[in-house]
Amino acid sequence: FLDKEENYNKLIKGENMLDVFLIGFLLKDSLLVASYKIATIIPFAMNFLPMTIIVYMYPYLVQAANDKQMIKEKLQNLIKYMVIINALISIFCIIFADIIIRIIFGSKFIDSVPAFRILMLSYFVIGSFRSPLGNTLSALKKVKLNLIIVIVTGFLNIGLDYFLIIRYGMNGAAFTSLTVASVSALM
Repeated sequence: FLDKEENYNKLIKGENMLDVFLIGFLLKDSLLVASYKIATIIPFAMNFLPMTIIVYMYPYLVQAANDKQMIKEKLQNLIKYMVIINALISIFCIIFADIIIRIIFGSKFIDSVPAFRILMLSYFVIGSFRSPLGNTLSALKKVKLNLIIVIVTGFLNIGLDYFLIIRYGMNGAAFTSLTVASVSALM
């Protein structure tokens, strides 16, 4: 499980690296790259919280793997509590985004606030739905389904990043992250 956890964290960081790379490559503006990187730090770092809870829940999900009703109940409870916790965190960060960015990173990065807000929504989707559902699939040994999801969302990420970064800059990259997280959770 820890190897899977480590690979999942690398995947999330890989999505972030792709966004940063494409912003630099397509827009050729190092200040936008820096601002986007600032916008990603807190939302991506917050993923430790849902992953910590899932590490705790994972053995229970594996233990109940043959009991569909128990899996359903445990997953519903997990998602219910994750939605509450992550909604409170996300709403707080979205409302106070200006203040958070100014205090932690300085006023020179205030242009990262819109992307930060979008990425906090992405964090909400990842932490509340994608992580619990993806890890439940792993606990149920649905490795092929997880692989299909990663492949589909990987191509979606590259395609959307390309078109949305050209059109909307770093906010397009943030919106791509939100879209890919949502599609992954739905799949």
